[in-house]
Amino acid sequence: MLFTSENLLVDGMYIHYRKNDYDKPMFVARLKHQKKDNRRFKKFLIENFTVEEYFLKMTEGYSPLEIVEQKGFISSNIKRVLKSVGYPETPAAYRQYKQDRMREYEQGKVSSS
Repeated sequence: MLFTSENLLVDGMYIHYRKNDYDKPMFVARLKHQKKDNRRFKKFLIENFTVEEYFLKMTEGYSPLEIVEQKGFISSNIKRVLKSVGYPETPAAYRQYKQDRMREYEQGKVSSS
């Protein structure tokens, strides 16, 4: 089964999935700090996931953001950070940025806060 605009419901910072009008909505994601990403997140789900695939990942313990990042989603906040430090706004650049920051932290060049 596919995600569609009709079965993904956005309510403020929450996104829910409802199979039909009679079913209880199922939690998909809470975008507390990325409210402006609601439409992008929803569109990304529709284009890249089946309902079964997404909820299987959730039952395996992945967070909503981890699930979509596995297929290349980058939040607006992460894009802003990457741009500000001179990295391209791509999934590969984000992985490299995290590796570089971890290396700097281990070498004592970056504070933990």
